[in-house]
Amino acid sequence: MIMVVEKETKPQAISEDEIVRVTICSSLKPEQDVINEVAKFAEEKTNKKVIVDCEIDGDIISGLIIKFDGEIYDHSIKTKNGVLKDQLRKINAKRN
Repeated sequence: MIMVVEKETKPQAISEDEIVRVTICSSLKPEQDVINEVAKFAEEKTNKKVIVDCEIDGDIISGLIIKFDGEIYDHSIKTKNGVLKDQLRKINAKRN
């Protein structure tokens, strides 16, 4: 029988510049798998450890708004509807 004993390691302190804080805004608290996917996406984009905050926003109809590292990834229906309305207004303005 072979026994493997792992050497204990002390947790290492992580500096502020090695961490990115991610905010997920949605109408409901996102499922854990969604939070994990967003964290993975942010970690791959920034090469930093991720801390995720979830904010509930009643103005969001559906979808998510993800904020980190000075960027906003808006995947909300409210924004998509707003973009569509603007496009329709431009089309109607050209017709008149």
